[in-house]
Amino acid sequence: MRRSLQLVLVGLICVGVGVAGVYLAWRAVNDGRDVWAAARPLTAGHVIGEDDIRQVRVVVGNNVATWPADQPIAGEVVLADIPDGAMLTPTNVGVLPSASDLARIGVVVDVGRAPVTSLQAGDAVILMGPDGDGVPGIMASVPELLPDAARHRFDVEVAWEDAPRLARWVGLGQVVVIKP
Repeated sequence: MRRSLQLVLVGLICVGVGVAGVYLAWRAVNDGRDVWAAARPLTAGHVIGEDDIRQVRVVVGNNVATWPADQPIAGEVVLADIPDGAMLTPTNVGVLPSASDLARIGVVVDVGRAPVTSLQAGDAVILMGPDGDGVPGIMASVPELLPDAARHRFDVEVAWEDAPRLARWVGLGQVVVIKP
């Protein structure tokens, strides 16, 4: 009788572990989160209105940046062109800082790391660092080719809180400029 009770307990534990495994597998496939997506193509500089977005349910990994649908997004500015149906992220949507909240930083990039022929003062840009994070900024000067013909130099204005991170990227030579 004692052996039968032990076998029954082992069997119940195995069934419990199996059910928990099936539940976790089902949840990994079917457990999504509600996020904001573009209801139509959005261009850089556009201020998002209620009719520009829609709520969608997606299954994404833990390290995928999204804009949760429970956080308001109307009134934010599109920082990069967003195609219809694409998820909105903190990298492509944000708030351009006011002029009084800006820090001006000199940026030096190797040739090919910025679309210098299309950059003008006043253009919105995104400065990408080695970790894949973007810092929104505004061009404060026109790019100029340095005498070594291998680098371009220009000034950008960014939010004060982003300035130290951008300065570190520039110092390491690991910044790429994207024009939305």
